[in-house]
Amino acid sequence: MAAEDIVSECFINVFQRREDFPSLGQLKSFLFTAAKNAALNYIKAQKRHDNIHDSIERGAERFSIDVENAYIKTEVLQIISGEIEKLPPQCRQVVRLAIIEGKSAPEIADELNMAYQTVLNQKAKGVALLRTAILKNKLLSLPMLVLALNMLHR
Repeated sequence: MAAEDIVSECFINVFQRREDFPSLGQLKSFLFTAAKNAALNYIKAQKRHDNIHDSIERGAERFSIDVENAYIKTEVLQIISGEIEKLPPQCRQVVRLAIIEGKSAPEIADELNMAYQTVLNQKAKGVALLRTAILKNKLLSLPMLVLALNMLHR
């Protein structure tokens, strides 16, 4: 169909410019060159079109993966938050500050007026309890379980 369109356009162009071709040789030469150039332009346009569609598909796949990862991370954080609330009070404070807020042990020690070693002990105890609770949680799929354990490993 594209070839038929190209040929039709070439003949329309020749008809509109018929005064420019005094001989049959010039007409043949023009038709050949015009058809060749139009075909090459069509091929270039198709390649651009295909490249654009490929990049759109890749972007959509990346977006889909990013959304999926965000969803999994949100679910994992909800489960971890729920399990953090079940921890003993002091342990809960330390773990929440370390895991949810991403604070370091010295920052937590300053904020809670606690000894540095106590923060480390409470964090280790809390993380161990969270790992045990998460491993027992039957609601987590394998990818979510791996993500949860990685988050606790930090």
